[in-house]
Amino acid sequence: MKGNIRSQYELGKSYANGEGVQQDYAQAAYWWRKAAEQGYVKAQYKLGTAYARGEGVEHDDAEAFRWLMLAAEQDDDRAQRSVGFAYMNGNGVEENETAAIHWWTLAANQGNQEAQKDLMVIGNYPTDRLGETSEPMDETTMPPFN
Repeated sequence: MKGNIRSQYELGKSYANGEGVQQDYAQAAYWWRKAAEQGYVKAQYKLGTAYARGEGVEHDDAEAFRWLMLAAEQDDDRAQRSVGFAYMNGNGVEENETAAIHWWTLAANQGNQEAQKDLMVIGNYPTDRLGETSEPMDETTMPPFN
């Protein structure tokens, strides 16, 4: 079923946050899936996060990784950081530090401060570049695999 993908994504956010409707993570995941299946990157990220956290869907690291990778491949810096985190810790994918560094570097180069810090922790990011940012992270944008 096709529809207005942005509206589907926004409806999912409304259900997740209980804005104008009763909070319902299952409905949020349902609407994010509708938009994600049509290629909407923000919905792919949110659906991946839902699977990683088990919010509205059964916890499934492999399914989380699949959706997050789709978003990461479309240059979503939050998804890139999450994919790096998954590779570093073996969440839904085989552990691979080289792949983790690759994805964190892509996110860091877009200004993702948390990815910059991740790279600094393992010694792969110059401290003079810390703070080149896109948008701030908070508990809703942290990698889901924590």
